[in-house]
Amino acid sequence: MSGGFSILAHYTWSKTMDLYATNDQFNPQNIENIDAEKALANFHHAHRMVASFVWDIPSPVSRGPGRWVLGGWQVNGIYSAQTGDPVNIFHGRDIAGTTIGGSQRPNLVGDPLSGVNRSRANIVDGGAWYNVGAYALPDRGYFGDLGRNTLISPGDWNLDLGLFKNFNVSEGVNLQYRWEMFNAMNHANLTNPVGRIISGTAGEINTLTGPRIMQMGLRIES
Repeated sequence: MSGGFSILAHYTWSKTMDLYATNDQFNPQNIENIDAEKALANFHHAHRMVASFVWDIPSPVSRGPGRWVLGGWQVNGIYSAQTGDPVNIFHGRDIAGTTIGGSQRPNLVGDPLSGVNRSRANIVDGGAWYNVGAYALPDRGYFGDLGRNTLISPGDWNLDLGLFKNFNVSEGVNLQYRWEMFNAMNHANLTNPVGRIISGTAGEINTLTGPRIMQMGLRIES
């Protein structure tokens, strides 16, 4: 803390890989070829940055009723930003004849990013995040050649803010007013696109993260 202000920030650049997650909705498409499942982990984020700050707002007056009203205010916040989640592309049919069809993947026959407009306005308007035509169903009795978690969803960011006011009621007793805002900028992040290529909404992002939430409260400390 210096001059009533402090900031803490960190940045992570990483790569996380696994064979499959125990809480994953997708089983290995071929239990006799587990190595084919090695890919980015579901929780992989190549880049992540988090910064937090605390600011004790100086009072413009040093004594009297004005200090009681204008003094003791504090603002704090947490900002986070990260790249997107890995997305698994699949067709959901038992084309290979294993009786387990939900996790089987297609063949890659083109560029998943070719001709795709990834602007936020286009995606919100129903545009696809990836080129569905870049994938094709394999021949009957075969697995597709596409790996697991080969696409990355949109990144996201969020800002939480808090405004506090401390009142010194008496010796040993402090009253704190708290106004907290989660997703203070009311920013809706795009979630993961539909990964099932035979779906009528394949490639589309149909959900957004939640809106701003605010809460206020009083806290007595003694």
